[in-house]
Amino acid sequence: MFSFDPQFNTKKRLDFHSRSISFVDVIPPIQKNNIPIFIAPGWGETPKTFKDLMRLLFDAGFRVISVTHPRQDLKLITKSNISKLEFQKAEIILSIFDFLNIRKVNVVAHSEGAINAVIAAHLQPTIFNDMLLVGPGGLVENEGFFELASRFIGNMIQGDDIVFPLKKMKSLSDLPWIDFHSIDGDHSDIYAHSQKYVVFLQKRFTTTSNIH
Repeated sequence: MFSFDPQFNTKKRLDFHSRSISFVDVIPPIQKNNIPIFIAPGWGETPKTFKDLMRLLFDAGFRVISVTHPRQDLKLITKSNISKLEFQKAEIILSIFDFLNIRKVNVVAHSEGAINAVIAAHLQPTIFNDMLLVGPGGLVENEGFFELASRFIGNMIQGDDIVFPLKKMKSLSDLPWIDFHSIDGDHSDIYAHSQKYVVFLQKRFTTTSNIH
């Protein structure tokens, strides 16, 4: 069985509507459970963005998968439709699971990755065992591009996650199927300081590994 780096550096490819999709699939010698973790990257992010997190999860005994989505201009999401690009990303995610014969998966979705991961879960809910949305995009209501852009700029200057602040999603906390967990740090902390997340992810995905 390969160690982490050779596996991470060996990009696997999938044909998706005549487009070659690159993804990474790292499998530890001894797996903690048989449910892999899929990391859904946000806008402009790739598996390389999450390399440290993937290595830590690999070392903890988890199979970890992530994808490089085709780079295209994003289309705005309105209340009346779903972005064609996000729907395409959701289909790519499901195609990877089918290609790898994965029938159950845990998901960590960051930022915009939450949108396409949730769409994928809506399309094929039986595959998804558990899903963790980190700084999720698409859950802050009644805001436009300029409000979001100003918070991205502020986040780079100020620290804390002010891009998708938890306080703006508080209405969701009343939903019985959603758990909120607060981890100190800014919007990039999941890959800039991955160690903070690994203990939580280990506990979360080990606890839920027997859900079917």
